[in-house]
Amino acid sequence: NSIRSNIPTQDSYLPPPLPQVSSATLCRFLPATEEEVNSLLSSSHLTTCPLDPIPSHLIPPLSSSLTPALTHIFNLSLPTGSFPSTFKHALVTPLLKKPSLDPNSPSNYRPVSLLPFTSKLLEKLVFNRLSHFLSSNSLLDPLQSGFRPLHSTETVTNDLLTAKKHATILFSSCLTSRLLLTRLTTPSFYRPSTLWVSVTLHLLDCLVDSYLSNRSFCVSFAGNSSSSLSLSVGVPQGSVLGPLLFSIYTSSLGKIINSFGFNYHLYADDTQIYLSTPDLSPPVLSKVSDCLSGISSWMASHHLKINMSKTELLLIPPSNASPPPDFSITVEGITISPSNQVRCLGVTLDSALSFIPHIKSLSSSCRYQLRNISRIRPFLTAVTTKQLIHDLVISRLDYCNNLLSGLPLSRLSPLQSILNASARLIHLTRRSVSAAPLCESLHWLPIHCRIKFKILILTYKTLTNSAPHYLSSLITKYIPARSLRSNSDLRLASPRITSSHDRLQDFTRAAPTLWNALPRTVRLSPNFSSFKRSLKTFLFREAYHPTH
Repeated sequence: NSIRSNIPTQDSYLPPPLPQVSSATLCRFLPATEEEVNSLLSSSHLTTCPLDPIPSHLIPPLSSSLTPALTHIFNLSLPTGSFPSTFKHALVTPLLKKPSLDPNSPSNYRPVSLLPFTSKLLEKLVFNRLSHFLSSNSLLDPLQSGFRPLHSTETVTNDLLTAKKHATILFSSCLTSRLLLTRLTTPSFYRPSTLWVSVTLHLLDCLVDSYLSNRSFCVSFAGNSSSSLSLSVGVPQGSVLGPLLFSIYTSSLGKIINSFGFNYHLYADDTQIYLSTPDLSPPVLSKVSDCLSGISSWMASHHLKINMSKTELLLIPPSNASPPPDFSITVEGITISPSNQVRCLGVTLDSALSFIPHIKSLSSSCRYQLRNISRIRPFLTAVTTKQLIHDLVISRLDYCNNLLSGLPLSRLSPLQSILNASARLIHLTRRSVSAAPLCESLHWLPIHCRIKFKILILTYKTLTNSAPHYLSSLITKYIPARSLRSNSDLRLASPRITSSHDRLQDFTRAAPTLWNALPRTVRLSPNFSSFKRSLKTFLFREAYHPTH
């Protein structure tokens, strides 16, 4: 309630300028086919909700009998725009966001809604049709990477390194919207100026009046359940359509940021804005403050609020520059001072982009997981231990490791030590035993090769139109001035390298350098699976058998 009371009403602000309305029109949803429903059944993650009439793991064996009935039910809903009332009740289970947080503080919990399995199937049908329409008409913000195919946090975090290449001073600010409190059940949510798209009243009823209205929920916690309550605002957290509706709802935010001369990236409700500037003159500081105030006004007019406790400001000066003067930015009466480091989408960025704090934090997290696994290692098989380490340790080492490209091996050594310790734990060997043969037997690439692997995977996806446009625009295929036999080698144009230090420092430079160094047979792999397999073999031999 305290959060709600702090959010101004929409009437307190003049609506910000919004983009021109698109003429694209979505007239109807195509009916579902039995093949489509059966495909959803086979590919869905089977999680049983107490609201399900039968456990979801029983559905696949019965799919041949259930598919015709489910298809019939869904096709009653899609053309009529009527979302079944039995699908509108949710069981809310509060989950602690992090184990280290205070369990006695309600704000530290995430209110995840458990929804019926069949409700999610119907939502997926609507999601597929709506997202296809929005994507094919370019109606979603191209820099919104949250919950979109071919997009991820790893594709978002590259631009800071690329921007630093051209920057004298780089401002970066990470913002998080706090709550979505707008009355999504009102048709004003889908006014054309917000949606950028005209939809018929029939589908408007389906998406707003039927799907979002008359919802209810009860809370289950510590073995106790509350009585059923009406859900008058928002979208159930945990729904399939929720993230897409949020992307639609915030689609004009990027235009507001651009109007102040800032670049940006969005990932769901996380916003990163950045600006390259030659100095820290008063007009520049005023520009930063005005941009944040403009975002705050936009959010207020959309019943959103910046989470100021998670809003951070990072200043990235040139490596040879003198320390910048002290300064601060004031937004909503709150003073924000630059931090030496900020956490952005799980990556710790420091003002020198040395990634030393990130590597230190990552090493600490991985060692914590290894200690826990080592306590139960006597009761585990080698196969089970390897799976645990892969899920809890290796996945952390690989997350956004493309940002570590170009770092010296000495700086990567703490991460390599984690990998070595993991191999020794699986094989139950002492620290004195060399880890290289153990990693080789596990078919694990060294850390520096894993970084190359990630960059080359992103490069292949970029070349095959399986990556966001903002990555595809960073690399260019090499076209020689005259016709040569090597024209079919699929090489990339290499940017001009000003120093050896810059050679692999960001995706723009690392991708062409690493890609062109691959054997021709690897570059011309016929599909992604073949490329991934050939690349792993090439890097594996390069790491452990360089003379072969």
